[in-house]
Amino acid sequence: MTMGRRHGWGLLALLLAGCGGSVVHYRSPDTGTPYYPPPAAFRTIEGVLGERVPASLRTPEVAIAYATTRRPGEVGFTDRSDGALHLGRLGMRIGPPDATWEDLVDWARLNEQQIPPVRVAVSGLERFGYSGLAPTATGPDARFLAALEPMYGHGGRRVLLFVHGYNTSFAEAAATLACMHHHQGRRGAAVLFSWPAGTEVLRYVEERELARESTNALARLITLLHGPGKVERIDCLVNSTGAQMLIGALHQLDGTLGREAMAGLGIGSLVLASPDVSLRDFLTDDIALLAATARRTVVYSNRTDRALGLSGWWHEGTRLGRLGRIDDDVRGPLLRYRDRVEVVDVTALPGPKDADGFTRHGAWYANPLVVTDAIFALLWGRPAGERGLVATDDAPVWTLPADYGVQVARALAQPTAGDP
Repeated sequence: MTMGRRHGWGLLALLLAGCGGSVVHYRSPDTGTPYYPPPAAFRTIEGVLGERVPASLRTPEVAIAYATTRRPGEVGFTDRSDGALHLGRLGMRIGPPDATWEDLVDWARLNEQQIPPVRVAVSGLERFGYSGLAPTATGPDARFLAALEPMYGHGGRRVLLFVHGYNTSFAEAAATLACMHHHQGRRGAAVLFSWPAGTEVLRYVEERELARESTNALARLITLLHGPGKVERIDCLVNSTGAQMLIGALHQLDGTLGREAMAGLGIGSLVLASPDVSLRDFLTDDIALLAATARRTVVYSNRTDRALGLSGWWHEGTRLGRLGRIDDDVRGPLLRYRDRVEVVDVTALPGPKDADGFTRHGAWYANPLVVTDAIFALLWGRPAGERGLVATDDAPVWTLPADYGVQVARALAQPTAGDP
């Protein structure tokens, strides 16, 4: 390693600290993770969230399932690898013990600066065991699938699968998914795939290797979810390093099943949020696979993402989540697959781009306009133009208008037969 790269490593690790759902000083097992910013659409129309959630689910408790390659700890899971896929169920609570459903609806209509210090924390954890062991009606795999069944009562047999990025604890990742699932109206089931990311910023290189080692387990989870009588649709939200993991898992399944069979996995909408993925590899190997597999892929990119700027320097190549100048080598593949793969540039969008105000790596969770589009891209799977996005002069790239939240609120106020 050269002296320049060794000195740059400390700065790279510092910037990449923003990959998680919150910054370091928020992490506390006592207070939980900060409340996920409400979608901008909820601020311009009364009762959107409350009206779209059945009475049985109107509670601060949010149920999700998990699959993790982390080593079990006394409470939850550690940041060390176990080499196996653990399955189970989580209860997550939004707000303090005395919070009510009415509180959650009120918080959803407030600006993020006005929200009180609300936290999301694990309220219950049930362990089913290792995936693949005891393949019987009472084994871990069967118990995991059975735990999803009650969640399908609202929204049908669909799963929101979340794969987090670097520098994110198990509890943080679970809280992020719980908030996203809550703001989607709790439709279908929510499944967290958590790999052994830690909370030490200097572990970036080690954690990228841990992420690669967990790719097989992610492919196994997708295979477990997919199949007759199981899940009809899997929508995926993947962040930063998690994007490379999911793409790697899909390449594995492609090698096993064949390209023609990939559409049969039931991957609906795929959101790549600030993906720490090589742009060159994406254009040459990945984009065609995603177009053949998912009904729609949405990529959120920020030209000023400092974390991915240093990641690109470290890996000696531009990252997909920091797409800059659109030359012919980039424009060609993006135009070819534009009907299935969309790039959304959030660089000039008003509002926060992260939780810490520095890395600009977290617009997907910190900016209410991006949160709004991510939610409705996952739920609806509609093309960017139908969601209200605006095409840029660089034809393959889209932007969000400043009044995007108002547009979505109007669409929600006049639901159609195709709405979720």
